[in-house]
Amino acid sequence: AEPPAPGPAAARQPSVFERTMNNMYGLVVLVNPALILLALGTVDLATITEPPNNILSVIGLRVGGQWLSMLVSLDAVVVLSGGVLTAYVGVVGLIRQLAHDRCLPQFLTHTNQAFHSNHWIILTFFLLCSTLYFLTAGDVTVLSGVFSLAFLLVLLCFAGANMTLKVQRPRLPRAVRQSWPAVLLGFGAMLAGFVGVAAYRPQLLGYFLLYLAFYLCVILLTFQRVLLAKGLLYFC
Repeated sequence: AEPPAPGPAAARQPSVFERTMNNMYGLVVLVNPALILLALGTVDLATITEPPNNILSVIGLRVGGQWLSMLVSLDAVVVLSGGVLTAYVGVVGLIRQLAHDRCLPQFLTHTNQAFHSNHWIILTFFLLCSTLYFLTAGDVTVLSGVFSLAFLLVLLCFAGANMTLKVQRPRLPRAVRQSWPAVLLGFGAMLAGFVGVAAYRPQLLGYFLLYLAFYLCVILLTFQRVLLAKGLLYFC
């Protein structure tokens, strides 16, 4: 297996990540309330809650007609295509680094001669996403809910890691520091969002825990690979 290449975070210049996050938060604060006000001012609440998958195209149809609705739908296809590509790029880098760190099986780092890509990572991620799609019968609402739970859990882990550093390594040098009130506020907000999504549709939590348990089992089995090998030798 080839040595791990430096990840995107290591290749960035100092303070680029902080500026990127600040710009993203600024756009979220401005765009999301504007979209909500536009939706409430254009269609009634029953229309917003009834077709949750195409509400923006419905708003475009009401405001500008068929051409704006088609334009919004086309833009959604482009954005989602970029999201899928970004997901594959991120997952390949993440799993490859975990495999190099001996947290996942080493065969995932193998590269093919044609494209020099980690084909086992790509195929595994595709199969896992496909199984989730078939388990949910292609329900986009359920799929988006599972993604929301996963994303909120990642943010909870960030806040938990920050609190762990504050307690266990308070003198560790780092470029960015947050106060305890800010960290606790973020942790509480993410926890409230996670509980709210899970309570709104309990079946989402079942799908989420199923795949989370699978991932954790793979990691734990990788950590115990020596013990498993000894057991196989004993019984064989």
